[in-house]
Amino acid sequence: MASYKTQVCTLQNMQWDDVVRAFMTDDWRLRNGKREKYIGTSGAFTVLPGVPRDWHLRLIPCVKRAVVTCEYGLDWWSEEQRFRVNDSVVHRVKFTMDTLFYEHVQANWERVASHRL
Repeated sequence: MASYKTQVCTLQNMQWDDVVRAFMTDDWRLRNGKREKYIGTSGAFTVLPGVPRDWHLRLIPCVKRAVVTCEYGLDWWSEEQRFRVNDSVVHRVKFTMDTLFYEHVQANWERVASHRL
């Protein structure tokens, strides 16, 4: 298993826009036939925007704009994780998406991003 540090998108002073940007533009790792993305932070203490266990509620419209048939709980899901590694606290949200939908979602997000430039 990879180190938690290689799996977490760590941002200091993370804002909600950082979460959305990481969710929509950073690469998702392929693992066991699914795509995974970790967004969070680690340190002596952690501060994340909003309520991390509810991030998916605010991300559903982003996914729906890309692929209207992609359903949370069926095609993609999330899990809040908190644990200690030595003297550090790790607080993150693990997102998982079906690879087929990930490919469609990513293609549409890239298309939308190119229109904004």
